Amino acid sequence: MMISAKYKYVDYAIQPHQYSIYGLNLDSSVPLPDLPPATGTPQITICAANLSALMTPSVDKPGIYALDAHHALIVFADGSRFAIEGGTTIKYDVPPHVEPHAIRHFLVGAPMNILLHQRGLLLIHAGAVVTSRGVVGVMGTPGKGKSTTITALQQRGYPIICDDTLVIEFTPDPVVIPGPQHVKLLPDAQAALGIQHVETAPISEQHPKRLYRGGAFAHEQPPLIRLIELAWDEEPCFENLEAVNAFKALITYSYAGHLNWMLGVNLLNSPQIAARHFKQCTTLAQTIRVGRFRRPQDIARLPDSIADLERFLK
Repeated sequence: MMISAKYKYVDYAIQPHQYSIYGLNLDSSVPLPDLPPATGTPQITICAANLSALMTPSVDKPGIYALDAHHALIVFADGSRFAIEGGTTIKYDVPPHVEPHAIRHFLVGAPMNILLHQRGLLLIHAGAVVTSRGVVGVMGTPGKGKSTTITALQQRGYPIICDDTLVIEFTPDPVVIPGPQHVKLLPDAQAALGIQHVETAPISEQHPKRLYRGGAFAHEQPPLIRLIELAWDEEPCFENLEAVNAFKALITYSYAGHLNWMLGVNLLNSPQIAARHFKQCTTLAQTIRVGRFRRPQDIARLPDSIADLERFLK
């Protein structure tokens, strides 16, 4: 099945918009008003392009395709396509019916994650908050309440530094590069957290979640001190993971591991990239504390569960 090639934001290409994301400057032909403005030499370029030539029989369905170590292609069900090249460029090819806020959401999601992976950063599928001692990340499979948990912690005074993707740089100790702090929440989570509908924005007409602004963009790169895996249980409880299980959790919840596990996509498609990834996860397991927090699935018990979690953070 060949998807028609029509892209949307050609008019903007004359005047690129400059923003900052994950500590990098970018030039974008798409307005990204939720990102802070920036000046200076861009390290990332986002531009429109006709990507029909990439649509071969092997990549003719929606999905993420790691073409080689430096090139990837994402095809969405609505016909949108994104090519990610060399850790510096995202090209988009979007049908006219795609809403502007949807394309903005797409761009700072999977395409940006893959670009950061190509640049050698370690990405963990997690949201995170900042404590007085450093960053605590919350990992979990889809539906375990990562975004709900960090939003509840934010309401208790812990600023959100990222949602869904935790970007780590080794300096040599692990530090967190702040990302967009829009949190994606389902209606029941919004209600449990006391967030009004007018405080949120749509992602797209089909997406069940809505965006809630978690806070202003942070510019510091605080140290990462702990990662916590979420799981269900009848009563809240916390346990620290031993080094071997901590490493397994990091591999599982790394962005590369998560894509491989959920979608069968292999981003570790060269010996050098695979070696780098395993070294980063090993270093992280040896440097920070990794634990597991179990709590009841009943969202009505969320306040008590978060209070228990906060005690562990202190």
